[in-house]
Amino acid sequence: MTTLALAKVASLPVDQGLLNQAVAFYNAASRCFSNIGITPLIQNSPMTPGIVCAAFSVELYLKLIHVLASGKAPHGHKLSELFASLGSTERALIEKSFGHPELEAHIAKASTAFVDWRYEHEHEALNADPNTIMSIATACHRAARLMKPELKVFGENYGIPVQPGT
Repeated sequence: MTTLALAKVASLPVDQGLLNQAVAFYNAASRCFSNIGITPLIQNSPMTPGIVCAAFSVELYLKLIHVLASGKAPHGHKLSELFASLGSTERALIEKSFGHPELEAHIAKASTAFVDWRYEHEHEALNADPNTIMSIATACHRAARLMKPELKVFGENYGIPVQPGT
């Protein structure tokens, strides 16, 4: 495998950088949750990395929403604390985008998933609902897009330009 070197080629604003990362980890989670055919009879999904990526995506989205609302990104990994420290307007926007009751309870259940599932071997048992975590990420994405629609998201408001003759 080739070594990957990443150099900072341009300084993105914090909000665009957070959005790019949140989308990337959402995409990684989505790929992990896809069933991969090992044989015609056996399907496999790397669920632990999927939960970690999905929870991290939510964390990044919540930090993005903080930046959009206040100009500052908080620290920490606990989703419930990041959500609770948002203003009521931002929480209401995410709740509306989520579209189901008890968003705060769902966030509380997933609050430490990023840390816990990275160290799955240290726990007797863990549980998480990947669909709910992905739905929370989707709600946060919608809220962020409503707050600042001019942020660039591949496939939503820009894509690969088509070259004439191709």
